[in-house]
Amino acid sequence: EFLKEIIPLHSEIIEMDCLIGLPHGITCIDSLLIFYDKYDQKVLTVFDKKNKVVIGRFISFGNGPGDVIVPLRGLYATQNELYTFESQTGNMVTLDIGDSMRIKEKKYFEQMPMELRKINNYFVGIGQTEGRFHVYDNNGNLLKYAGVYPFNEDKSGIEFSFLYQGVLCASSRYNCFAFGGIYCDDLEFYEIKENSCRLIKKYLTTDINAIWDDNRVHVDKNCIIHYTQSYGTEKYCYMLYSGKTILDNGGPVLGQYIIVFDWEGNHLNTFELDVSITSFCVDEDEQTIYATAYLDTELSIRAFKLNENHKGQVYDNKQPASSVENVKRLHGMEIICRGIILNENTQKPLPNVRITVNTDTVGIKSDKDGKFELSMKANDKLWFRLNGFLWKSIKVPDSDMPTIYLTPSDTVDMISTSIPGEITEIIFNGWSVPKDEWKDINPKEISDIEIAEKEGKIQIIIKSN
Repeated sequence: EFLKEIIPLHSEIIEMDCLIGLPHGITCIDSLLIFYDKYDQKVLTVFDKKNKVVIGRFISFGNGPGDVIVPLRGLYATQNELYTFESQTGNMVTLDIGDSMRIKEKKYFEQMPMELRKINNYFVGIGQTEGRFHVYDNNGNLLKYAGVYPFNEDKSGIEFSFLYQGVLCASSRYNCFAFGGIYCDDLEFYEIKENSCRLIKKYLTTDINAIWDDNRVHVDKNCIIHYTQSYGTEKYCYMLYSGKTILDNGGPVLGQYIIVFDWEGNHLNTFELDVSITSFCVDEDEQTIYATAYLDTELSIRAFKLNENHKGQVYDNKQPASSVENVKRLHGMEIICRGIILNENTQKPLPNVRITVNTDTVGIKSDKDGKFELSMKANDKLWFRLNGFLWKSIKVPDSDMPTIYLTPSDTVDMISTSIPGEITEIIFNGWSVPKDEWKDINPKEISDIEIAEKEGKIQIIIKSN
C-alpha cells in the first residue's frame, strides 16, 4: 500500500578525493558524512560535505585497546557522539566526534542483541534467542522483553530471530523506535515509557516462505526482500524498501524506495530513487538524503534533494553548538543562541514570539519561520511569550539549544504553571490583581508584559491595549 503513490527523486554524484572500500553504513552530523567503511585497516571515513574533502580515516579494527571488532551494526550520531555496535562482542561503542573519533566507552550487553539503538536513558535491541525486542537501562541492564514474532506468538529461538530479523531506528524526542522486517513485511512502531513498551502501530500482511532442512532454516530464493535499512531522526522514520526477490537482487542487498513515517506510524510519503542504494542517512536541515549507491556494479556516493511536497515537513533547522560555542559556555562568555519555536499542538512554527533575556524588557521576536538568534551568557534565562500561549522560560543549555514548544492557552491564570519560581504579584494597568482573579484578565487585551525577578520571586506587570 505504501507504493501506490510515489515521488521520484533524482540524485547527484558526490565526488570524493580518496578511494573508499565497500561502505556498509552512513550517518551525518553538522557538515560531516561518516561512513562505516572497512578499508585500509580503518573502519571509519569522515567526509566534509560542505567543503567536499575527506578529513581522514579513523579507528583501526582488531583486538587492541583503541580498536573495534568488526563487523559493526548500525552507525548513528547524536550531538558530538557517534554510536556503533560490535555484534560479535555485544559491546556498544561510543566515540567522541570532536576528539578524532576517540573511543570514549564500550558498554557490554550480555544478551548479545543483533542490533542496538540508544533512546535517551534506554537502549533497545533486537533479540537473538529470547524475546523479540530487549529494553535496557542506561547501564546495559536488561529491563524487559517486548514484542512477539508475527503470525505465531510461540515462535522463539535462533531460527526465528534469523527469519524475522530486521532493521531498527529510533527517536529520542518521542522515546520511540521502529522495526522493519527484511524477509517479512512486518513494520512496527513502539513507545518506551516507564521501563515498558507500548505498541503504537503495526503493519503486516504476509509471512515468510521458509525452508527447513536438517533442523536448519533457509529463506526461499523467491522470498521478497522488504526493509533493508532504516534511519531515524527526531521527527521522522525513514525505511529503505526493496520489493525484489532474493533471486532478483543478486549481490549486495539494495533498495530503491524510501518510505517516510511520523513516529505515530502514519505513512507520509514514498520516494522512488533513480538508483538502487545500500545505505543512507538524512540531513533534514539541508532536506537531503545521502546514500551509498550501486549502478552497473560501480559504487558512488549520492545526494537526493527531498521533494518540496513532502507531507508534514516541518524541520527544526536547529544548528548544533560548535566546539567553540561549547567552550564559551563553559567559561561563562557571551555566546550566540539559535533556535526555533513550535506550536506544541500543531508542530508548526510560531512567528512573533517575544524573547527576552533574564528580566530585560527589550528583546527580539521570532521570524516568520519561528526561528530566533540572540547573544547571551551561560546561566542566563530566556523568556518566551506570545498571547494565547503558556509562557515559558529556560536556562541556557549546556550544549545545543532545544526546540522550544509553546502550549496554547486561553487564560492568563495558567501563566503560573509555565513559569518556574514564586509569582508574588501581577500588576494590571497599575493595579495589583488578587491571584484568584488572574483568570479574569483577557489575554486579547494585553499589549505589553514586563517581568521583574529577584531571588526566585517574580512580579509580572501587564499593560492593556
